[in-house]
Amino acid sequence: MVTQESQPIEALKRDMRRSFSVLRQAQTPREREQKSFAILKRLLAMPGITRSGSICCYLATEEEVHTRALIEAFVEAHKQVAVPVMDEVRGAGPLQLCRFTSDCQIGPWGILSCCGPEVCEFVNPEGVEVWIVPGVAFGEDGSRLGRGGGYYDRLLAGQPGLRVALAFDFQVSDTLATAPHDLWMDNIVTERRTMICKRPACGP
Repeated sequence: MVTQESQPIEALKRDMRRSFSVLRQAQTPREREQKSFAILKRLLAMPGITRSGSICCYLATEEEVHTRALIEAFVEAHKQVAVPVMDEVRGAGPLQLCRFTSDCQIGPWGILSCCGPEVCEFVNPEGVEVWIVPGVAFGEDGSRLGRGGGYYDRLLAGQPGLRVALAFDFQVSDTLATAPHDLWMDNIVTERRTMICKRPACGP
């Protein structure tokens, strides 16, 4: 519930979502592919990634940093890979984790999912060592601006594991407006830099 006190923050977030969405849409497919490739190279060089055995990674929409090749690289390296899946029957509710298969498709609300919760092999989130997370924008301090549904905020709340954001460099701002429930990142990887963030002790 949005209170009167929180309305300015929510309005600021809406404005920032619109601004960063325009920037993402302005990229050509070639620019997006080239930058995604550079980001994935940086990610795969991180010690926390190479040592991990269990990873959750989002399946990208067209405008996000592409991750399909990354997921395939994880599978080839014999890592356990989970992807977020939404309840396709209700079209709402919390995200769950499904072991990755080749039968992935677009689910409701624009969130990519596996072949459906009815046939997924579900994964316990407590066993995930690394979370690779999308976002509309990020702050250099590790703050994150999502789409506004709070799906990842709820999924990762209280969960252990390294939180890594993939973003195009223009998606990283000095600071972001945040609310107490917002998700914080440990690392942000762009085509130009790999950032180590100091997650607040009180952050989800």
